[in-house]
Amino acid sequence: MYSALELNVHGLFAMVCLHVLWFKDKMLGFSPPINPLKKNLCGYVAVVTGGNTGVGRETALGLARGGAAVIIGCRSAPRGAAAAASLQRELHAACPKQHPWARSGSVTCLPLDLSSFLSIAAFASSFLAKFAHLDILVNNAGLNKQSVNSNGLQELFMVNYLGHYLLFRLLEPALTTRNATFDLNDREHDSEARVVNVSSLMHHVGNSDFEKSAFTKYSKGLGSYYADSKLYMNYLTIEINKRFLLRTPPSKGRKVSAISVNPGAVRSDIWRHVPAYLKYPFDLFMRAYFLTVEQGAATSLFGATAKVNVDERILPSPLLPYVVPYRVHFGWLAFEALGPFGGATFGTPTLPPDSVEKALELW
Repeated sequence: MYSALELNVHGLFAMVCLHVLWFKDKMLGFSPPINPLKKNLCGYVAVVTGGNTGVGRETALGLARGGAAVIIGCRSAPRGAAAAASLQRELHAACPKQHPWARSGSVTCLPLDLSSFLSIAAFASSFLAKFAHLDILVNNAGLNKQSVNSNGLQELFMVNYLGHYLLFRLLEPALTTRNATFDLNDREHDSEARVVNVSSLMHHVGNSDFEKSAFTKYSKGLGSYYADSKLYMNYLTIEINKRFLLRTPPSKGRKVSAISVNPGAVRSDIWRHVPAYLKYPFDLFMRAYFLTVEQGAATSLFGATAKVNVDERILPSPLLPYVVPYRVHFGWLAFEALGPFGGATFGTPTLPPDSVEKALELW
């Protein structure tokens, strides 16, 4: 694992490298496109938490353009309904040549407050009453502001990790149920369900202090709480792959694979809690150096649809496929801190030596 000081040093180095890489790309005329999904998702059902705004909205739009029926989870029912209606309009206006399956896709909303156990249970109950199977679960919603919920838990821990863990467990029956839309021998479309866990660069400095992360009686800095929660999302990926991908599935069920993704430093409303006196200069900084939400969603869309075999030795950590939106040269962390958009590619996560044991303990 890295220390906060090491991360800051890599960040400063990244600023220098960023300008060098941008200059090189400009001279060579290199600009990686944000390619639309090439996979036909007609017949798929997907859930995207926090799908009403930012990277989550773009992820939901991308999946729906592929033909999937997408359900977005949003804390505010009115905002969620408005987002779903807006996304539906975009689907109907999509270019048929660029998005041939968009007219088959749909977006609806169900209320979901990941800081509330009751809301998570209600969301799962409503989903299971309407859908027999779930093919893609994108655990996208997140906070970067420290607060305490009514249960006395840190909201960063509850929303960024624990709520998603509970949601996965409640939706497990739908994830392991085969999609009746496809033939039993159609391995191309129904070989496994996929869970995408949105992690972050900050996981590199996270700690496995489960009690300290969860309860308010311990004092930790904001960065620590957030970093810990994103490390825990990687633990969730490890444990899902151990339990639901590497084991023999039920006779009438299917396997579930998980992948962690880093959307990168994205200019989105996750930064809405920046102090008022910093909003304008910080927005100028984001416009100059951060990725767009379309670029940030590229890793989630790749993670939702790409074929990944966790046994492949090409992956730095076979149980933890980890995707980044940058070209990470020489494996240096600096290139994952900031950089020009390079398209979704496998990166190298940082894990403690006992990560498999910690993932099991957290589960």
